Amino acid sequence: MTQNIDAVTMPNVDDSSRVTILIHRRAILLLIIGCTSGNNQALNYVLQNSFLSRIKVWLEDILTNKVGGVDLLLHLLSSITMLPVSKDMVTSSKLGKLVANVEKHKICVGGMNENAIKERVSKVKEEWSASVKRMKKMVSLNDTGNLLFNFPKVSSLILLSNYLYVTIGYNIR
Repeated sequence: MTQNIDAVTMPNVDDSSRVTILIHRRAILLLIIGCTSGNNQALNYVLQNSFLSRIKVWLEDILTNKVGGVDLLLHLLSSITMLPVSKDMVTSSKLGKLVANVEKHKICVGGMNENAIKERVSKVKEEWSASVKRMKKMVSLNDTGNLLFNFPKVSSLILLSNYLYVTIGYNIR
């Protein structure tokens, strides 16, 4: 599937392939983001492995009119709003900067969906900012590079329990 998705950067992609790519992207957005809770381990894994960089490519394709249009833009913005992102994820993917620039893009300015697009962009900024703050409070690195979990006691126990269960199959409940 990666080959099909990456094919949009090639100039000779036919309309049938563009439709297929569009269908795949909608399905991925629904399956990975829309049907998954924010604290899901699989979603976290996908986010840690450059998913936002892939979303940035998709957003660039929308803005350059290669694949999708306003409908996919609105769907994409709505889908990514509640992602549990960290500052590193947002900055390394450069998706945050691109999302912020959507409001100034011709797809938005003066169009009949301008208000809807601006509302969604604003919501992404607001939720991602809150997520970055939550992530920063939850996990920090000490000066030796070891993770320090800054959760209340109960949450730490739940986190430890989940960690042990996921990594070695040991259930302490």
